[in-house]
Amino acid sequence: MRKVYCGQYQSAGPCRVVVRFVNEAGATVSERNLSPRTDFFNHSPDGYQWSYGGSGPSQLALAILADHLDDKVAAVRLHQAFKSDRISKLPKADFEMTSDEVAAWLLANREVAGNA
Repeated sequence: MRKVYCGQYQSAGPCRVVVRFVNEAGATVSERNLSPRTDFFNHSPDGYQWSYGGSGPSQLALAILADHLDDKVAAVRLHQAFKSDRISKLPKADFEMTSDEVAAWLLANREVAGNA
């Protein structure tokens, strides 16, 4: 089972991001809303955004890394670099990002990621 982070862009109001759990055949087994993890760091009480380098993208980067790593310290330490490299470059439209893509970013950025 793998995770797919799915952003649903809204031109007005907060954007929605869900985590889909996908089986080997590519079918969605279940999904849940991505927790913004404002308990770790509250960049954006107004919700997620992407495709630029502001507070909404910071919150999204933190939320994805916290979900993927299940490690608060690493997620907080890495989320600004992840935002700059990945979240800010997403198109201003709906997106999908697999857990494999997150893992590949972590691997490619080992010196930033350290033990994560």
